[in-house]
Amino acid sequence: MDLALVTGCGPSHLTNIVGLGPLVRSDDAVAFAYRDHKDQEEYRSQRLPSQLKAIDLPAVRAMGIEAAAREAVEHLTREELKGFFIHLDADCLDDAIMPAVDFHMPGGLSWDELGPLLRVASGSGKAVGIEITIYNPRLDKDSSAARGLADVLVVALGTAAYRKAISAYGALNPSERRSLGRQPRNILGVGAYCDKSTKNGRSLQ
Repeated sequence: MDLALVTGCGPSHLTNIVGLGPLVRSDDAVAFAYRDHKDQEEYRSQRLPSQLKAIDLPAVRAMGIEAAAREAVEHLTREELKGFFIHLDADCLDDAIMPAVDFHMPGGLSWDELGPLLRVASGSGKAVGIEITIYNPRLDKDSSAARGLADVLVVALGTAAYRKAISAYGALNPSERRSLGRQPRNILGVGAYCDKSTKNGRSLQ
């Protein structure tokens, strides 16, 4: 739904707010690992725009998660683009590990697949933010789904932040390094960036 609205697919009062729509061009977005083909047909959902790059779950598994993630990221890091935003619906995960969602469908991503996807995306250096939606804590009786999400985010985003910090540290001259003390060894940085010019927004969903 979010991806459809920001790319201009839907009612004009939602897709063209104060005359700024579409917020994201279709060819600057990727629909990744979706698996609701039958529901799209049953409920006659609007088809994905032909310009939008789509890599559904069967294609992701045929390619391998890291190869598919790299293809998606390469599309979003073209020279004319300044960066991309990650929109992650928790229901992209398999019901067995993510019961805390309102829309259930078997056969989604595993933790071992989501982790490499986020590492590739955040490791590109072009991801400017991330949001996680659909997760419903009232349905997470033992908090296992929340812990799983947190663990994946810590590893994926922490690894990218650590590599960036080490790279920046290596670029310093000796006196600058001494002023900082010893080389950083345990760094986690999670942040979001909002570009006031919404026309520059990019999306990876």
